[in-house]
This record gives sequence, C-alpha cells and structure tokens, in this order.
Amino acid sequence: MEQNEVIQTGLRAIDVLAPIPLGGDILVSGDPKAGVRLLAQEIAQRLANHPLTPFRVTFFIDEALPQSDQVLLEINESSSKKLTAKIVQGPSFSELLATDQPTRKGNEAFFAVSSEPRFFEFFRHEIRSLRARSTAHSVTSFAIIEGGLNGDFDAQLISSRTVAEEGIYPALDTRRTTSNRWNASSISEGHRQLATRIKRGLDETIENLYLGAISDDNWFFNKEAQGRPWVQLLCFLSQGYFVAEPYTGLKAAFIPLASSIEAMESILNGELANVPAPKFRYKNDLSEL
Repeated sequence: MEQNEVIQTGLRAIDVLAPIPLGGDILVSGDPKAGVRLLAQEIAQRLANHPLTPFRVTFFIDEALPQSDQVLLEINESSSKKLTAKIVQGPSFSELLATDQPTRKGNEAFFAVSSEPRFFEFFRHEIRSLRARSTAHSVTSFAIIEGGLNGDFDAQLISSRTVAEEGIYPALDTRRTTSNRWNASSISEGHRQLATRIKRGLDETIENLYLGAISDDNWFFNKEAQGRPWVQLLCFLSQGYFVAEPYTGLKAAFIPLASSIEAMESILNGELANVPAPKFRYKNDLSEL
C-alpha cells in the first residue's frame, strides 16, 4: 500500500461507498444501538489481519467512558490477539508517544473510543505530532463515538439505528457516510460512477425505511419493479463479522473490491429480480443465494 491510497477492508459497504484513506483520519459514529463500536472492532480486526499488509493496531479507551472496563473486555474478547487495547487518560496519551520508534516501519492504525469531544482533541493532536515525526510508516486514526463529532475527517462511517433494526450490519447510513478520497489513483472511473449511482438510490431507500419495511410486501420499494433492486442491494451490503462469528455462526470473509462491484452491478441490472430481498442478507457472494 502506498501513502495517499485507500485501504481495502473487505467490507463491501465501506470499500465501494466510502473508501478509507491510508494515513487519514476516520470518524466511526452514528445512532446508539446501531453497532458503532462493533463496526470499529471489525475494521480493527480486518486491519490487524489484512491479507496484503497487516497493520499494527492499538485501541485507546477513555477512562471517563461509562463502563470503560467492559468496553476493554469486549475488545479483548472479540478482536484479534494481534491488536492492543488499553484504557488511557486523554491529556497525555503517553502510550501513543511510546510507539514512536525511529526504526518502526509498516502501517499503524490507532482507534480512540470515547463519548467526549475533548478526548478526541487530545487524540488527534497526538496523532498529528506522531505523523510529523514518523516518515517511515503510515498512521491512520479512527475516532469512535456514538452520536456525533464535529471535525474535519477524511472519511465518515455513520451508522443508522433504522438500518440496524432491519438486520443490516454494517448499518451504514449512505446519506451521512462520506469519503474525500475519490480521486485516489486506485479508484477507477467505473467505481466512482457506480458509487454515485448506489448512493443516490440508497439515500432514497433509507429515507423511506421503517421497522419491518424490508419484509413488507406493500412497501413501495418492494411493490414497484424499479424499487426492488435497491432493497436487494441494501440487504447485500450486510456481511458477517469476524468478531461476531463465534456468536452468530455467520461465516465472515474478506471480499475483494472487484467482486463487490461485479455483484452490485448484477443486482442493479435486475439479474436477480425474482430473489426476495431478505435472502441477500449476510451473503459473501451471490452464488450463496
């Protein structure tokens, strides 16, 4: 991976719709009970075990976060042993500074978990300082918070409780999820055009989504032929998580970007028009339908 390129997570909702920039600052946020922290843990797991270039991953949990000990336990139990998680006090981040070794090479990802904007101010200040001193490797940061956080981020992965209640994880709200890395050399013009088309269609679908809508035959998007592919695609954005495999029994996989694009194009072209939308949930490939 080269600096200023994007990280492929193997999560098609992110890779197709909100590319994560290598060495960038990422916000993972959204509604309570929409799986915000779980998504962060899954991304961390995938980076720590990346099939091309594994990352050195560290979680910093705000000691002021309610049930910070429980959050630490969840991360340690569900995430790869290749990553580190610790509870810290915001103003110093001495652990972060300690990782700045002159001979260090490779990619690093730091995740900060808090409910306080001030904690993230300290975190991002230390990240900037670390980048200024470290030229031999990339540093990608992730700010994890339920609700929202103001700031200039290279990508924002925002989860919706309405989407989550329909059994779709990651529960990304395409209306609020963004990336500024569409000019990366690794992103093709075809990918850009497809993402724009998908966002436009899913924005409208999610805007009209309600609890039980996907299974409601009378919902406009299920009744009308032009709406069905968007419901199918929304369901297809869901994937099994590696961190959840022991609890759900759903097989997780790292999905190549090209495979995700091909499958989404097939859905939008109506090639599977007769397949009920719920059947697309948690399928790694269309061949599993």
